[in-house]
Amino acid sequence: MKKFILSVAILFGATMLTHAQTSLSIKPIMEQGLEFVKEIEKKYDGKAIITKAEFDFALDDNYTMIDLTNSLTYIFAGLGDENIEDISLVVYKNENGSWVKVSEDSEFKNSAVVSYQPPSAGEYAVDIKVNKYKTADKIGHVGLFILATK
Repeated sequence: MKKFILSVAILFGATMLTHAQTSLSIKPIMEQGLEFVKEIEKKYDGKAIITKAEFDFALDDNYTMIDLTNSLTYIFAGLGDENIEDISLVVYKNENGSWVKVSEDSEFKNSAVVSYQPPSAGEYAVDIKVNKYKTADKIGHVGLFILATK
């Protein structure tokens, strides 16, 4: 009986360790991100080019600062991995030291896309807000893609 209990404990521990390693790996979000951005590029007939792509450990807010010009239209695309149920993507403009929201996608899903043509060049911020995780652990990764088109 002791051997049986020990075997079950070892199997449980190995399963939990494998799950933890999978949850911490950035590889799944990178693979998802590749497919996600291919679909966005298809939607814009190959006329949108990726200007920035980044992956990060998910926090409740994940900010990226970027300077934008008013001569291009930008497509901001955010993605949460399989551990994230819902994200919002919010674009802010720095106006005299205050951050003002200029665009948002807040549909209930683990991806978001915002198309935005800045009325003026300047400093902008993109926030991927994680609204809901699939587990109480609050662990996961997010990906951000910024594409530009004329």
